[in-house]
Amino acid sequence: MTEPTKAERIVTLREGGFVKRWHADRIIQEDLVGQHSHQMLVLGYTILEDRMTPALAKAVTFHDAGHEGLVGDWPWGAKKPLSNNRARDLEHELAEMVREKLRIVVELTDQEASDLAFLDLLEPTFYALDEVKMGNRFMEVKAENCVRVLMTFPQMQETGIRADVLDVLSTTISDSHPWKKELFAI
Repeated sequence: MTEPTKAERIVTLREGGFVKRWHADRIIQEDLVGQHSHQMLVLGYTILEDRMTPALAKAVTFHDAGHEGLVGDWPWGAKKPLSNNRARDLEHELAEMVREKLRIVVELTDQEASDLAFLDLLEPTFYALDEVKMGNRFMEVKAENCVRVLMTFPQMQETGIRADVLDVLSTTISDSHPWKKELFAI
């Protein structure tokens, strides 16, 4: 593979922002990789505040745009967080290769890497809950699974972050959802 020109890098990264997410699900509102990254930045700067370093902001901006601009968004079900999931591992390998070629590799501390993973789940959690709030019953299980996994992140044990996230979740999740009481008892 030859080294891409600057123009090719720009085109690839811009096209990556237009990749549709949730294409394997029935959704009401379209969600693009660029919207996902923007929402992650908003959440990072408002919830993580001072921990939103320039390196983390750059990683958030480019975390999906490069490789997904070339191969599309892989459905979460194909790469769900299992330690032995080969599909997820392949996507990570591909993403690293593309980031190197596009010169968007970002060195993160362990905390920044953890915060990136947290934001990368927090944003689709809010998206899935928005879908449910708009009446999309097909997203209820996905939203519940996102919330349950989100609650296992170490960031959710930090008092300020936990309070902020639970405050937003409490206004997003309808009282009629049977798992709301269980969630807030955690």
